[in-house]
Amino acid sequence: MSDKEVNKAIIEYADRKECDEYINKKEKRQQALYKDFKRKSQVVFNSQATILYMNGKKYVSKAYKEDFDPEKGLLMCLAKASGITYLDLKRMIKGATKQKDKHLKTNKE
Repeated sequence: MSDKEVNKAIIEYADRKECDEYINKKEKRQQALYKDFKRKSQVVFNSQATILYMNGKKYVSKAYKEDFDPEKGLLMCLAKASGITYLDLKRMIKGATKQKDKHLKTNKE
């Protein structure tokens, strides 16, 4: 094995290890967030806003130029509580792969 191949393998291993560590930290944070939400949280729905009180902090999600949806508001508050912003969500949606509509054919005999 050449030096370049060894270096490439080390970098790939380090990248995978770093990625695994990041995922584990993210999963632990999400589990802690869920436990905190179940134990000590309060949700308030107003006419155009959702307010989430959790761990002594207040997270607000407002509906702009759209109909108020309490489910979407609560999910946005939870996303904010976990450190995800609206722009992060927009980037994820923009970068997502879109599946083409495929009609499944069934065999009717």
